[in-house]
Amino acid sequence: MFTGIVSGMATVQHLSGDESLCTLTLSNEAIPRDVTIGDSVCIAGCCLTVIERTDATVSFEVMGETVAKTTFGALQPGDRVNIECSLRPTTQMGGHMVSGHVDGIGEVRDIRENDGWKTIFFRVPDTIKRLVAPKGSITINGTSLTIIDVDDQPSGTVISIGFIPHTLATTTHGLLAVGDRVNMEADLLARYMLRLIETKAD
Repeated sequence: MFTGIVSGMATVQHLSGDESLCTLTLSNEAIPRDVTIGDSVCIAGCCLTVIERTDATVSFEVMGETVAKTTFGALQPGDRVNIECSLRPTTQMGGHMVSGHVDGIGEVRDIRENDGWKTIFFRVPDTIKRLVAPKGSITINGTSLTIIDVDDQPSGTVISIGFIPHTLATTTHGLLAVGDRVNMEADLLARYMLRLIETKAD
């Protein structure tokens, strides 16, 4: 379990394997030394398990299903990814409860520059459009964010999110461009509430 509060960024070294199973290797600059084999780490919004660690790198196994349903299939050496280690009993809950299970891929539709901060507009996948609401929480590339507004357009649902300078500087959101694809996870509470409502309706 995670909070969506990104602790740093790591650099992709390589992603190798086949359609069934891949190995993702990252630089270890953002991953604490006490993280070891078997531990869970949230990489760009996706919970992965450490399988190997060296002085310079950390490696994770990635199922083909994960590659197909996240942005991992487009990763290239040199790309930066957001990092968060799993919750501990002493961890501050600064964001919201994040599972690291990606619900779908969104897309950057527009970026508006403000006075030192940005508003970024994302098209959300149809799988979660019923789970987004103004002032609600969403996880994008592993970061806990608050939705400003929701716009149900003919071409799809678009949400707007404001990014403060700190978030832009310390996460990959500062590197986003129009057309970029991002991993999205809906708020857990919204997901269970929808399921409860649908079950009662049946």
